Order: sequence, then structure tokens, then C-alpha cells
Amino acid sequence: MTDDTWVLPSDKRSRVVSRTGSSLYCLAFEAKKELSEDVANLTARKFEEKAYLTAQAQATTTTGTRPAKETTKIYLR
Repeated sequence: MTDDTWVLPSDKRSRVVSRTGSSLYCLAFEAKKELSEDVANLTARKFEEKAYLTAQAQATTTTGTRPAKETTKIYLR
């Protein structure tokens, strides 16, 4: 890994998972669907992991490294 490789600290990743899990749980509740908090958090963890791996893969281009701001936008999508 080089110094300019895009990385998101684990504490920030954990906060994203927590907020996403809470959102999923609330959406299911409002839709009157059964979804445990554990399942919502597990699903959020899978979403985040896929987003992170996608952003890491797209952080490097054939001409160099994508700016961190662009890579972060990829992660957030």
C-alpha cells in the first residue's frame, strides 16, 4: 500500500454501519415488516463492506490515483 492509497478509518466505517443499521431498522418498522436489530446491523455491515471494497478498487486508475474526495463519493454511493 502506498501513502496515497485511499483508506477510511475503522471508527468512521463503524459509525456508517451503525447509522445504516438504525435506518434499516426504522424503515422496516415503519413499513410494518419484521426485522431484528441484529439482522439490520448485519445487512448494514455487508452494504458497507461492499461499498468500501468498491471504493478501494476504483481509487486507482490507469493513470494514477483518484483524488480522495472522488473516492469518498464512490464509497458513499
